[in-house]
Amino acid sequence: ADGVSMCDIGSGGLASMMTTIVIENAFTESCTHDTFPRMIATATTKASKGLLEWALAQNCQAELEAGKDLMGTTLTVGWLHGREVSIANLGDSRAYLVTADAIEQLTVDGDLASDLLANGAAPEEVRELGVTARSLRECVGGCARTPDGELTILPESTQPRVTRWPLVKGDVLVLCSDGLVEEGFFLEPHTVAAIVRENRKRSAAETALQLVEAADRLQRPPSAIEPEGFGDNISCIVVKIKE
Repeated sequence: ADGVSMCDIGSGGLASMMTTIVIENAFTESCTHDTFPRMIATATTKASKGLLEWALAQNCQAELEAGKDLMGTTLTVGWLHGREVSIANLGDSRAYLVTADAIEQLTVDGDLASDLLANGAAPEEVRELGVTARSLRECVGGCARTPDGELTILPESTQPRVTRWPLVKGDVLVLCSDGLVEEGFFLEPHTVAAIVRENRKRSAAETALQLVEAADRLQRPPSAIEPEGFGDNISCIVVKIKE
């Protein structure tokens, strides 16, 4: 869960922490791949309501009604059971499958660019939008006013996409925030695959650390040219399928 930095009420860090707590409490060993889609949808709705309830408890109703932005977070969740993994995502945190000879992105970014491309926009038109194309269209959090003036969550923006994938021995799953993988800014997917293969004899935790350190080297500290520097927080989970 990668908190959205641009918000007026709360913070991205708080949103991601509250959301992960809800997710962790929502799942038990009784979950199956068939029940996962319903359970994760219920959990993301509950998490979004929790963020709004927190803001209202902090007496932020007037600010929200005035159009201030409520905190939110991206979310990528994997449910591993048997020889399959179910993946759910909201926003631009991603899941990758690294095999012996390929890397495949298992998620679709929930941003403006992906939405435009899915609806037939030409790639060159999307590129012309620059950083605007990366604006999130989906996340846990955010709210709007109903026609009768009540504050409510945005159900269409908080329902995750869910996919299900078979796994074999040697497969490696990488779940990460955009601070690890973002084309043109941080690691490229092919670089992730190369690092995973170079560290095939290391543990999953050691491989994750190698990925994070590689992405961190691409960040820049504050300078006269870039007073705020350049970088992003990094989250990374690696799962290696051994049997």
